[in-house]
Amino acid sequence: MLTSASTTLPRLWTVLCAVFAVGIAGCGTLGQTVNTDAPATEHVVAHPPPPPAAVEATPPAKVDPEGLAAHAFDEEPPHERYTFLSDTFKASSIVGEDSRALLTWENAGILSAAGGVAYLLHETVDDEVEDNVEKHHARWGKGSELLSHGGDALYVHTPLLTGIYAWGLYTQEPKFHDFSLSLVSAYKFTALGTLGLQFATHTRQDDNSLFADRGFPSAPTATSFTMAAVAEEYYGPQVGVPLYVLSGLIGWSEIDQHQHSLSDVMFGSVFGYVIGKSIGGVHKGTPGEFRILPITVSGATGVAMERRF
Repeated sequence: MLTSASTTLPRLWTVLCAVFAVGIAGCGTLGQTVNTDAPATEHVVAHPPPPPAAVEATPPAKVDPEGLAAHAFDEEPPHERYTFLSDTFKASSIVGEDSRALLTWENAGILSAAGGVAYLLHETVDDEVEDNVEKHHARWGKGSELLSHGGDALYVHTPLLTGIYAWGLYTQEPKFHDFSLSLVSAYKFTALGTLGLQFATHTRQDDNSLFADRGFPSAPTATSFTMAAVAEEYYGPQVGVPLYVLSGLIGWSEIDQHQHSLSDVMFGSVFGYVIGKSIGGVHKGTPGEFRILPITVSGATGVAMERRF
């Protein structure tokens, strides 16, 4: 029995030491997992996640009102194709609109004043100017004759107007096409008006030719000033002023070539100017009138308001 006990006790002791060692190892591992020294009142505060980085918003593109107005006419709205047939259908409405533009008290006052001045010139200096021209005929020689032909209705003005209108149909450019219609309409009113005044004043002297012109007022001068006035309405003084100078030279050549008197040329220039400015103005836009135009600038669409001064 002693031998058996002496053998069993060492074995039991070995087992207990092993169990104790395992327990110590387990406690050490547990101590590493749970921190018992931490205060019981400590709480883990959950902070909200940081907000995402703010993305800088692209500021809206600034639209310059003056820039919109400047480009209002650069990009014309779509239009139907211009044809001779469509222009013919609109002819009656154009005549009515142009007639109303001409028949104003302002125009009546200007032409009445010009008629009074023409009468004074006829009674006082026309004969003196004619005598002086007789003594110094054709001061500029061929140049004077060439200028006189510049007012010829059949061989100069008619082909010129036809070419301008045909170019407007070919290019389909709205402004130029409208300019050509204004030019033709104003020329028509001026030519018929001067012819009617020549018959009314019994001053027309011709050789049975419709295009012969020797009466009051001067038709070559009037029609030349009409075309200059319409061009000035559409394209400004940089075009109008040179044409006014050319028209004045044509009128002077009419006197130098014994075609017309000073009073004929003076009234003709005013008559043509009034018709050209009135018709050109009403086609392009009445001064002081507002127009609302659709525009597209840099991808942005909108409307622009225009007032013509």
